Amino acid sequence: MKKKHTILVVDDDEVIRIMMQQLLTNSNFSVEVANDGVQAITMVSESAPDLIILDVAMPQMDGFEVCRQLRADESSRDIPIIFLSAKSELEDRVHGFEMGADDFVPKPFSYDELLARIKVSLRKVERLERERKKADSLEKASRIDELTGVYNRRYYDLTAREELQKSRRSKKPLSLIVFDIDRMARINEEYGFQQGTRTISHFASILKEFFSEDSFVARYDGAQFVAVVQACDIRKAESLADEVRKAAESRSVDAYPSGYFSITVSAGIAEWNLSEKPDSLLKRAEGALYRAKKTGKNKIALG
Repeated sequence: MKKKHTILVVDDDEVIRIMMQQLLTNSNFSVEVANDGVQAITMVSESAPDLIILDVAMPQMDGFEVCRQLRADESSRDIPIIFLSAKSELEDRVHGFEMGADDFVPKPFSYDELLARIKVSLRKVERLERERKKADSLEKASRIDELTGVYNRRYYDLTAREELQKSRRSKKPLSLIVFDIDRMARINEEYGFQQGTRTISHFASILKEFFSEDSFVARYDGAQFVAVVQACDIRKAESLADEVRKAAESRSVDAYPSGYFSITVSAGIAEWNLSEKPDSLLKRAEGALYRAKKTGKNKIALG
């Protein structure tokens, strides 16, 4: 069911307010009314309407100033505003548009024309909202790994420096953990590449359980994942990584129709030393991972 649009009518003339409320309600809009600019700004701050019909000549605060203040507020700057005024000179219309109005309808007015202008303004908002959601979706897709649903390497590369600066500002430690699924080549050989991708996805689901909003996980390369953990020194990171390692070892992978098999993972950890760049931190963690792999796998090593 399509949502009813809410329209706020702001006019100091009670007759106009009552008439507009009746007409708009009959046109299937939800209608709120305010009798002056101060009340209108308060109402918008409490519950933003989809569109505002705003009189120009009002006591205390005229429509131009109301419009200016609404446009200055991030929460209301995109709400369509249609001026409704007996002031129809070119200078008044230009001033209204300069204050941020979307349209200007002179009094006396035709309700059919006003209704048409309302619908045009709302369609524009809906189109912009669809475009915004599409852009957000594309932006999200550009930073999410399609197979696993965690962040991808691009996101890590773009965000790593910001995470280090966040750690510096908070004056709390940051650790980087690099995980890698052991014997991934053998899994692909024995069970096939399709099962290999399932294994990667399986491990990603385990990682999601262990890292909170103070951290993030990204698939960095193949079966390798990185976890950036805020407010976490190397010993705490070691304990966390070992919990992940144990969980991976204890949870079998479904290799239907061949049954189940177990996996192990290794990890390398480095704690940021405040002076190094993201590449250096990653290199230390990867060096630790290499040692864990070389010394038997299913291990945690510190860098």
